[in-house]
Amino acid sequence: MATADTDSERLFLALWPDAGVRERLGELARRCAEESGGRRVPDENLHLTLAFLGALGGAAARAAREVVRATVVIPFALRLERIGFWPRTRVVWVGAETVPTALETLMQDVNGALPALGVAPDRRAFAPHVTVVRRARRRPRVTTAPFEWRVQELCLVRSRLDPGGAHYEVVARSPRRDNSTPDMG
Repeated sequence: MATADTDSERLFLALWPDAGVRERLGELARRCAEESGGRRVPDENLHLTLAFLGALGGAAARAAREVVRATVVIPFALRLERIGFWPRTRVVWVGAETVPTALETLMQDVNGALPALGVAPDRRAFAPHVTVVRRARRRPRVTTAPFEWRVQELCLVRSRLDPGGAHYEVVARSPRRDNSTPDMG
């Protein structure tokens, strides 16, 4: 893990939903929170984390921005179709049954860039999900009709913690490809 300095930022790499997907996830979060007795993740914080970078400062934070700006994401559809619950962490999430090939490739690119930032890639198997409820007391019985998220970019996000909770801000985005380019994933 990278070392922090006085000007460090808590950063992570993520997929950031557009307004339509965010609205759909927000509605699921509301229903899941009611059903599970947990705390809903605010709509503005909904995202899919690819890698937590930790506290990076100076050159490492600038390098993280450059990695994101140099990454070209081939647009792909991520089908969100499953609501799950992790009892140990008390998290309710929305995820995909199948990881698109383009997302697997993006994760390989992300993991390949992490050592240059002083960050070790996560050793756990990648399970793409959006956390929608924290501190859940039970598994919700909520179901959802499958819906697609058209992923077009990688984002570098700053996490700020304060008494009101976590606040996330996108600080860098990968360049977008022409939407007419067909995806194969």
